[in-house]
Amino acid sequence: MDELLQSMTELMKETRELRKEMKEIRSEQKQYFEEIGEIKKENIELRKKVNELENKLEKMGEIEQKIEKIEKDRRREE
Repeated sequence: MDELLQSMTELMKETRELRKEMKEIRSEQKQYFEEIGEIKKENIELRKKVNELENKLEKMGEIEQKIEKIEKDRRREE
């Protein structure tokens, strides 16, 4: 009977320790998910900035082509 009681006491102790570990793991997991959320937000913002820069580059290219065309037309007129 003492052996059974001792086994149950050990199991209860292990159960408490495991619950404590699970609580810590859940806390860490929550923190990781929050960090992932922040990283995703930053990623979205960076993608927006990249798109803006790509659009600006495209417009610059169009402007350069117009300038080149105007210069060619001027040379022909001269």
